[in-house]
Amino acid sequence: MFRAFKNGLAALCCCCLIPASSVGQGAQLLDLAMVKDVLIWSPEGKKETTIGSSGKVEILVLISPDCPMSRNYTLTLNQLQEQYASELRITGIIVGSTYSDEAVLQFARSYKIGYPLLTDKKREVALKLKGEVTPEVYLFDQEGQCVYRGAIDNWLTKLGKKKQKPDQFYLTDAIRQVIHGEPVTTSYVKAQGCVLNEY
Repeated sequence: MFRAFKNGLAALCCCCLIPASSVGQGAQLLDLAMVKDVLIWSPEGKKETTIGSSGKVEILVLISPDCPMSRNYTLTLNQLQEQYASELRITGIIVGSTYSDEAVLQFARSYKIGYPLLTDKKREVALKLKGEVTPEVYLFDQEGQCVYRGAIDNWLTKLGKKKQKPDQFYLTDAIRQVIHGEPVTTSYVKAQGCVLNEY
């Protein structure tokens, strides 16, 4: 009877350790190697290419030109790319075949996006990364391990609603920790945003 109770308690504890919105659940088991060689479309070069690996800290961000939340975060992502240019590479991944090359390039021009945008026409990258919404970020360390996934900060509280300004900067904090060789203290925060295109 004691053994059965002990086993049941262990099972309960395992469930308690990983709730649906738990910190850490989303980044584990993701690796840049899963997606870096997937053929993906370059609207600027008008050819297939790959995400590749720069040897720097890498950020992949799922975005959509039509998503207000994606637009809202272009400035933040531009600032991060500029601030950490020597140590960080950001790549924007536009999911689905909805957007023409010109629409993507116009989006880049309108928001002065300072990092490459690639189109995941077959949704292969998004599926491998288990993407859910836009914007959603994936931070990989120099070895290609995903150390943070999810929201950029806590500006968005839910779809269509945001705080006056954020006071928790999940992505920025994780970048600093990786660059300084420190453990990433928060590895997952559920992203809020627009549902990914399904075609």
